[in-house]
Amino acid sequence: MAKTPPPEPRFDIQSFFTGRTEGHATLKVLFSPVRKITVHGTGHMDGGELILDQTIEQEGKKPKTRSWRIHQVTPNRWEGSLSDAEGPVVAEVNGSLLHLSFIMKGGYPVEQWLVLQPGGKKTLNHMAVRKFGITIARLDEVIENLD
Repeated sequence: MAKTPPPEPRFDIQSFFTGRTEGHATLKVLFSPVRKITVHGTGHMDGGELILDQTIEQEGKKPKTRSWRIHQVTPNRWEGSLSDAEGPVVAEVNGSLLHLSFIMKGGYPVEQWLVLQPGGKKTLNHMAVRKFGITIARLDEVIENLD
């Protein structure tokens, strides 16, 4: 008798980003060399809001910080803000997939697709930044929940 494969983990934004996270990425911006990035995050809940503070270390640049503030509006949808964004951040969960969309400062549309890995402690993050409909930057990252 064939065994049924285990269900994919559901992406629980609150569980994954509460505590410490660390991401290792490569960033490719059009007409520029590939750069390595490390992201250190610390998240906590404040009432019904997830606050995620991150320090971004990009090869060749000084470290910078950013902050996410998002809250759940339905079982599969979160909304909020990002210090690097103009306007709202929208996050939608579909099983093990988390899709984020926002407009980066400067007017660049950003989409991120995070796929939670079995075990629930790692996610693969693929981000695309566009200008005039053309992808001008791509980021590929592995994020790990350290707690």
